Amino acid sequence: MIGIASVVFLSVAAPFTDLFLQNSELSGNHLPLGPMLVLIALIVIVNGALQLLETPLGLSRQELLFVFCMTLVAAGIPTFGLVGYLLPAVASPMYFASPENDYASLIQHHIPSWLIPSSPEAVRQLYEGARWFPTWQLLSSHTVTER
Repeated sequence: MIGIASVVFLSVAAPFTDLFLQNSELSGNHLPLGPMLVLIALIVIVNGALQLLETPLGLSRQELLFVFCMTLVAAGIPTFGLVGYLLPAVASPMYFASPENDYASLIQHHIPSWLIPSSPEAVRQLYEGARWFPTWQLLSSHTVTER
């Protein structure tokens, strides 16, 4: 449960810090900062508090390593590992379509309508930048509701 909670936390925190705050990357380094923070928090806060209470419920080295590996694997998926390339690739035929390259007739009709955002505003905001939440709301609401 601790590992799953840590993965969910990083899946929300990493895109928030990377895309919205444009701050330190929690998952884009050789030794990602996010999984290290989770590991240090578990060792210092959780195991430290349980040792102060003198209970045998602390996490063992194997459990800490397992949680660290879970967060390490999951850290790259919501940012540069998958989503950072997937969303722009899905929206690129809409954004870069022009009369010169004829993407509308060559590419767009081959893509399922549920896979691509139908709102030109959402695609424009994705590439040109805008407030974080409305873009994700426009992209996800189309994908979820029109299957």
